[in-house]
Amino acid sequence: MSVLKRLALAVCVLSLSACPRGETKTLGQVYDGSKQRFVAVQNAAVPQDVAQPLKDINARLEQISGQEGVQASQTASELAGLLAPLTVRAGYTARPGMGEVITEYRMLSQEGAAVKNPTVKLLAARTYSLLASELETTKFSVQ
Repeated sequence: MSVLKRLALAVCVLSLSACPRGETKTLGQVYDGSKQRFVAVQNAAVPQDVAQPLKDINARLEQISGQEGVQASQTASELAGLLAPLTVRAGYTARPGMGEVITEYRMLSQEGAAVKNPTVKLLAARTYSLLASELETTKFSVQ
């Protein structure tokens, strides 16, 4: 391969790798998109014993998205407690993700004043996305 062809190939590869691939969304946009997706499917037909915990989780997620510090730590502890029982009802592919989210909330609950709002808001967005995925598929109906 000639030097000119190699140079042209390198320029093409570098220019394509520098193109934005959707990483330009702000944290607020990510959070709002995840929440809107959850709201769109939250009224899915779920077992009765799952409906109330989902409402409680939604209320806590709205609450924690504007908090930081000790307040966020307390709400994170509550969220971990609310999400844990739903894990056994979740689809088999959603369980690892739910376990990770619960672990992250437990870690936040131990950090106290060091918890910052961007961290909390991103975790809330991830939780909304995970719950929406589950509501779109197995709807927490695995026994």
